[in-house]
Amino acid sequence: HAGVFGANLLTRHTLTAGLRRTIGDTSVDLSAVRAPTNIEGGDRSALHLAVMQRWMAGRTSLQLRGDLEQRWYDRVAAATQRREVTRARIRARAVVPLDPMVDLQLTAQWERHWSADAAWDFSNFTIGPTLVAHFNF
Repeated sequence: HAGVFGANLLTRHTLTAGLRRTIGDTSVDLSAVRAPTNIEGGDRSALHLAVMQRWMAGRTSLQLRGDLEQRWYDRVAAATQRREVTRARIRARAVVPLDPMVDLQLTAQWERHWSADAAWDFSNFTIGPTLVAHFNF
């Protein structure tokens, strides 16, 4: 934080309010977030929209998801130093159950960040498998 790794311990509490609508195998989520921190001017606000479509092929689930999020980061002089970030993401995922408690996820994802701060203007492309374990307590 503050441009120096490890310079400050940052604590963030996230408060989210939203709506979710599911129609068949399609779901739409709309949410607003306010995330205050313990550091003056480090607070963040966001609006997020996600749309997901799911298809079943036997026990395997195929998912296509699109997200759009707008974030505002407060600064000490928030009127002049607010940093805005827009994030778009498209993800395709196959979920293959290996066991009742273990899934294999095959994912391809493209994510783009646009920012008023040039250091936060970038794209990511992620592809790969993930093992997910489900636990109950």
